Amino acid sequence: MQSLQRQVHSKLKQHAYLVPFLKTFNHLQFSINGNKGYHTSTCGMIQTGMHCDVTYSFSKDEGIHCSPSMNSQEVNTIVAIITIGHPRVITFERVIWREGPTDVVVEKKYFILSHGSLFILHPLDERPALRDKNDNTTLTYWKHGGVRMMCNNQTCDN
Repeated sequence: MQSLQRQVHSKLKQHAYLVPFLKTFNHLQFSINGNKGYHTSTCGMIQTGMHCDVTYSFSKDEGIHCSPSMNSQEVNTIVAIITIGHPRVITFERVIWREGPTDVVVEKKYFILSHGSLFILHPLDERPALRDKNDNTTLTYWKHGGVRMMCNNQTCDN
């Protein structure tokens, strides 16, 4: 794990905007998204639901804040996803930050995670912020998930 940590940190240190968020890895999660043998009938099955690794709250005293007890990931740390095996698609949804159980999705993006790729989730992406040039009142944040295997047949929606 130390060798992997050194290799990932070495790559990330090349980007000045990531350096303030680099900390020693204290957690390694190994997920297997196998699609039950990679059958074409299941190639589009969602492997991971939409989520945030760090969630935020609001109070008059603290403003927008994160409670470490409510999150498994340390605040202001990056997530590094190293993909091994078949390519996958990960979905990002930009949602309006508000109280209530229903998310209002205002934008979706899709990224391909190919074998050997390193994908970085920046911690500020999950923090509510003003992101629209023409709207200075609506806070949004990015959720990620919806991971699914890439498909090779024409009937599957890539």
